[in-house]
Amino acid sequence: MLKFRQNSVERALGAPVIFTGGARKQILAALRAGTSVVALLDSPELPERGTCQVDLFGAPMHLHTGVILLALEAGVPIVPFLVQLGDDGRRQLGIGPAIHATTAAAVVAELSPWFRHRVHADPASWHLWPQQAEFAKLGAIAPTPEIGIETDCAIKR
Repeated sequence: MLKFRQNSVERALGAPVIFTGGARKQILAALRAGTSVVALLDSPELPERGTCQVDLFGAPMHLHTGVILLALEAGVPIVPFLVQLGDDGRRQLGIGPAIHATTAAAVVAELSPWFRHRVHADPASWHLWPQQAEFAKLGAIAPTPEIGIETDCAIKR
């Protein structure tokens, strides 16, 4: 199933999938070369590893910061996007404004209201978010020790 998903993502984007876990140099090189890098910031993640905590409707939410830190290091903007199903059953792409912040905390501060608005506009598309911590505990996330640990946006190396 993962290989099928990987192939469909590669066909849609016209670029290879780079898996995390030792891919820091490869991703940074791609960013510095002007290649777009698409990353999932809202997928399951362990709160103590590479995340910034934000408030989402009164509950904590953890956004990945590894790719944010790489974008900051490469000096490239971060452009949030989402794909959701429209009323006609077709996928729709929503693209947010480019973020040119200089710290992970500032990026997440700008991303948070954008995500909050999207969740509020279409809550059914986000129905599995309450279970995201359980996915992470089940081993859905591979460790990436070279990125460092960030908790509540306070970087610890």
